Amino acid sequence: MRKPPATGNFRGTPKQMAVLRSIVRRNPDGSLLDIVQLMDMHGNGASRMAMRQTLGYLESHGLIRRAGQEFRGAQISGKPRRLFEATDMGRAIVRPRTLPSADG
Repeated sequence: MRKPPATGNFRGTPKQMAVLRSIVRRNPDGSLLDIVQLMDMHGNGASRMAMRQTLGYLESHGLIRRAGQEFRGAQISGKPRRLFEATDMGRAIVRPRTLPSADG
């Protein structure tokens, strides 16, 4: 297993970064996102497997983690959906602590 990169060295694809930003932001009510919600936001016709690959990549680099499961919306039967949350490292990439000063 590869060692996760240092926060400043992560170079994700635009799609990976968009998914990570969504996971950091969460839902408007503050609840965590599941794969179906992420596919609705970023799928653009891509398969569920493609989104799983993106989530697996972010998880393997320590940027997100699985945060339980639950049934959502009109879902009555079947498997519960896995929820994802950002780690401190993932949040640091999306919201860097050190930003250049406007004062110069």
